[in-house]
Amino acid sequence: MLSMFYQFIRKGEVILSEIHEETESSQTKHKKTKTKERSVHQGHRERVKQRFLKHNLDVFEEHQILELLLFYGLPRADTNPIAHELLDRFGTISGVCDAPIEELTRTKGITQNVAILLKLIPQLSRHYINTQTSDKERIYDTNSAMRIISPQFIGRKNEMVVLVLMDSKNRVLYCGIVTEGNVNTVPLYIRKIITLAATYNAAEAIIAHNHPSGNVMPSPGDIIATRKLNAAMETIDVHLQDHIIFGYPDYLSMKDCGLLAHILKPENQVIQAEEVEQCNPKIIKMKTPFGKGQMKSTRLAFYESKRKQHKNKQD
Repeated sequence: MLSMFYQFIRKGEVILSEIHEETESSQTKHKKTKTKERSVHQGHRERVKQRFLKHNLDVFEEHQILELLLFYGLPRADTNPIAHELLDRFGTISGVCDAPIEELTRTKGITQNVAILLKLIPQLSRHYINTQTSDKERIYDTNSAMRIISPQFIGRKNEMVVLVLMDSKNRVLYCGIVTEGNVNTVPLYIRKIITLAATYNAAEAIIAHNHPSGNVMPSPGDIIATRKLNAAMETIDVHLQDHIIFGYPDYLSMKDCGLLAHILKPENQVIQAEEVEQCNPKIIKMKTPFGKGQMKSTRLAFYESKRKQHKNKQD
């Protein structure tokens, strides 16, 4: 009797073991299926995102636009059937976004957070249009330009290049630091500047850089760089308005002192880089009771005299 009982127990253990193995096998298959489905979803999402980056929404159907938007509210779900269901219920994307939150959350898969995301779309669009059509900050002269540019240089120990891009009405489209150098020099990456100008569809530009030493006089390198930048900007029909050199608390506008016009026109290049280079030692050797301030004024006087000489020749 006891022997039969043990045999029964062993058979039971075998059966339980087989059931356990079958269960584990089923769970493994289920996990593999889930992993495969997740991989398929991720691949699909990536293709949709890349399509948007390449073509914008112009090539998307309405349910695909909604599906893409739902990616960011439902990171793990298959948003395609949810997008179809929303459109079936509310008709259009505008109908979906205008629907009450309570109605949206009745759709399977739509949480309150997703409903809020959908409700943000029309309000965000209104805000976008309002800010786009409102008056942007304009640059009327060097003083207004410096109000925008000078904060970029506060506390800077190294030389920086600041780029300001504007539309045809001098409304500011972009203002930011594009390059950082060391205490004595800064590279001017023309390709980066041209790319930014093209990206913002700019019509006008101002370039500025700082001299941490406080000496705002342009170096020969500054003049050469200005010429190269202007030549590059002309290829994309962007007008270089000015090159400003900032040295707290002073600044020098190449446009205002007449230098910019001379160095940019081939037939009117009164001040060559070589002339500035030759002039510098004479100015540096000058001794005045006003020190560097007088040195600065003397060099400005040199540029101004060159400008007047050229004007007299033209007259």
